[in-house]
Amino acid sequence: MNNTRTSLTAPSVKVNLDTLDWKDTGIRLASREDFFPYNGVNVTIADPCLASDNELELLLDDKVIARHIITTADAGSPLMIHVKPEDLTEGRHELSYRVKINNQPFQTCEQRAEIHVALRSLTDLRLEKVTSRHHGPFAQIQISYPHAAPLATRANDNIQMVQGIHGLTLNRDASRLYFVQSPDGSVSYVRAMDTRTQTIVHSYSPETGGETLGGLSPNGDHAYVNSRYSNYIWEIDTKTHDIKKGADLESGSPYMVVSSSGERLYACNTLGINGYLKAVDTSTQSIVLSLPINPWPFGLAINSSGSRVYLAHGGDAESDSDPTAIDVIDTEKLKTVARIPITGSAYSMALNQDSTRLYVADISASEIAVIDTATNKIINVAWSEKSPRHVSVSADGKHLYVVTFTSAFIWVLDAVSLEVIQKIDTGKNNLREVLARPDNGIFVLYFY
Repeated sequence: MNNTRTSLTAPSVKVNLDTLDWKDTGIRLASREDFFPYNGVNVTIADPCLASDNELELLLDDKVIARHIITTADAGSPLMIHVKPEDLTEGRHELSYRVKINNQPFQTCEQRAEIHVALRSLTDLRLEKVTSRHHGPFAQIQISYPHAAPLATRANDNIQMVQGIHGLTLNRDASRLYFVQSPDGSVSYVRAMDTRTQTIVHSYSPETGGETLGGLSPNGDHAYVNSRYSNYIWEIDTKTHDIKKGADLESGSPYMVVSSSGERLYACNTLGINGYLKAVDTSTQSIVLSLPINPWPFGLAINSSGSRVYLAHGGDAESDSDPTAIDVIDTEKLKTVARIPITGSAYSMALNQDSTRLYVADISASEIAVIDTATNKIINVAWSEKSPRHVSVSADGKHLYVVTFTSAFIWVLDAVSLEVIQKIDTGKNNLREVLARPDNGIFVLYFY
């Protein structure tokens, strides 16, 4: 066998992002992890010098990402190597390969292919399979993207549809899902669903109507309910199924959150022409702190440590100096420490698991905003489908799930870029809420 060979070459592949279009035959845009292309990329090397027992390594930025021993069947035929999605990261990269013949040192392809990996949605690219061929005197590198999943898919086993009004709340071990239903449109019930069998195992109602589920204790032993028709918090014992009257809020409170420790419950609403935020000691059901706020609150969120509450309010429509905003409130003293102006109104807010990011569904501006909770600054804003209604963050923090007032779709967004990477047709109208499960599945609440 002749062990000598001419230097390996493969022409550089350059990408002009400004001129990429459907007919472009250059390298296409890809993306990292489980975004497009969902199945990674295929690299085909057609090198006439490859022979049986040669060892070939594929390099990305001089890092070996694949190895292959050439077999007799491989020799003389193009060799395809698959690059997994998790091996792709955003940015510019150099792709090359090297060959070891017998026990000689590796010889590396001298002229490398340049690829550009960028986060883009399928909506932007509209590609299923694209192939690029790059010819050189001795070698040919072909890069293609395997068939990607379609953007719109039907709801699947990872999506559990639940009929109800609001209040999707999951206990810590994900064995019980709580939500509010009103079968006849008058009396409301807090339902407890076994998530394994998807059956209702208990129903609770203070029989005041218009119930709002505010949250659960850490061990799930207690659920806290209020109603627009009642001044009181109602405490449900989920073990004994008893319901007892708790703190008097002086008015109905549609917005409540419970701290992760379960020691505090926070409730807000407008009483007359003034807004309020009240901190309730859950063990004694007594109000321990109260803070006057701007009227017309839209919602609450609380960070994982319980040190900050985020309160969205409507501001003063008559005053340019008091816009709609999200107030950042220190829970120790129940004092506002920052105010983050927003364009419209935050109908829903959600924090990621470590509370470093607050995601805001702005219903009137039709935007999704990302807030850095360390600086209390908006760091990214993306246009959303009209009137986003509810937002939830996946357990791994990589995705946002958004439902709107105007469609039957769940919109799946990249949590960093806010690019739409998938939309899922639920086949249901009037989607109310979405809640990420620990296993990265989704609960979706729909009205009818």
